[in-house]
Amino acid sequence: MSKPKAPRRSAPRKSVQTIGQFGLELAIDKARAAAILLRADADYLQIPVRLNNREDEKGVRGWIESFAFDALDAALEEAEAERRKILGRELDFAAGPGRKVVA
Repeated sequence: MSKPKAPRRSAPRKSVQTIGQFGLELAIDKARAAAILLRADADYLQIPVRLNNREDEKGVRGWIESFAFDALDAALEEAEAERRKILGRELDFAAGPGRKVVA
């Protein structure tokens, strides 16, 4: 009598949505990092003590805020682009093989 064969295990299938979410999650993390910079105080930013002049400190803080706002804008644009890619893939996947949905 032969032994029964064990069922074959296949690798878990990743959905189209799961594969595409990496770029979206990365963009969201970048936006969170920029938001942290915008909420940070001088102690968190570790602005050097030698900047005793209030104007110098304001200049450094202004540069950091400008950088953070630019980074936040870029991350949100990136997240929107990734979201559109995911939605496009989902529409193409739902349409069936060989068909492409133009949105």
